[in-house]
Amino acid sequence: MTEEKVTSSIYPFFNSELGMFFPCEIKDPQGRKYACAQAYFEALKCAREEDKQWFIAPTNGFQAYQKSNKLDKKQDFNPLEAMKEVIEAKFTQNLSLSRFLINTGNSYLIDVSTSESYWASGPDLKGNNHLGKILMEAREKLGGEGMMQPPTNMEELVPKCQKAECPNICHYDEKHGGFSKACCKKHYFRIRI
Repeated sequence: MTEEKVTSSIYPFFNSELGMFFPCEIKDPQGRKYACAQAYFEALKCAREEDKQWFIAPTNGFQAYQKSNKLDKKQDFNPLEAMKEVIEAKFTQNLSLSRFLINTGNSYLIDVSTSESYWASGPDLKGNNHLGKILMEAREKLGGEGMMQPPTNMEELVPKCQKAECPNICHYDEKHGGFSKACCKKHYFRIRI
């Protein structure tokens, strides 16, 4: 993890330290341990308390997401409030992740998922990006910069696939030091930033 502050006007992320599937221990108020934010989020949806056992560690985010579709969900579940609870727990319980979030500086945080328009950018960068907004709120609570407005030239700032026939946006892959995307299942590329 880098300790340098991000100075660009956006910080695109997908499956990085800021993402829901990133492995990190999170405890809920009852002391149950989850292996990532996605598992905790899925547990909060459960109508029955005993169903939350399916999401405790070592269940990873992908497994949790799949399991949640098979269980009864709370009638009054509020996804935005649940996500705020999860993000607060993730970053207050994990100091290195807290520093990472603060060090994104004053960048607009955007989850660049082409398949998700509610929590992320969607395929056209016009999604609601609720996860990015909640992360910016959390960053402010931790002592960093608060909510930033999306830049007007965001489409220019988020790298596109370099293959002319493919309009897909790219996902930031911090582990490999750049943006990457398997586009249309036909080709794979990686560019450095």
